[in-house]
Amino acid sequence: MTTFDQFFFAIFSAFKSKFKQKANTIALFYISLLQIALLFVTGAFLVTFLSKMHVKTMSTSNFWTLFIIFSIMIHFKNWMKYNGKSRKVLNEKFNIIVYQKLI
Repeated sequence: MTTFDQFFFAIFSAFKSKFKQKANTIALFYISLLQIALLFVTGAFLVTFLSKMHVKTMSTSNFWTLFIIFSIMIHFKNWMKYNGKSRKVLNEKFNIIVYQKLI
């Protein structure tokens, strides 16, 4: 399990008691926003670094377009990963890891 999987199931289990129907949606948006924020920070670093090095690779509007496309792809990837059968398998792995830490 990746770190993002552990974050997802920690958020999922925290909200499951309060919001039974919406816990998966809340955790999905949380993980998507976290990954998109990391993408934004990495992109901002690269844009700043490349501008200080006087490298002209793309225009600002192209960077924003690329960021929006990657953000949609990240959210779609997470939606596919954390819904249905794969979420249940990962949930069992998470429960086993948490149980082993308690022992």
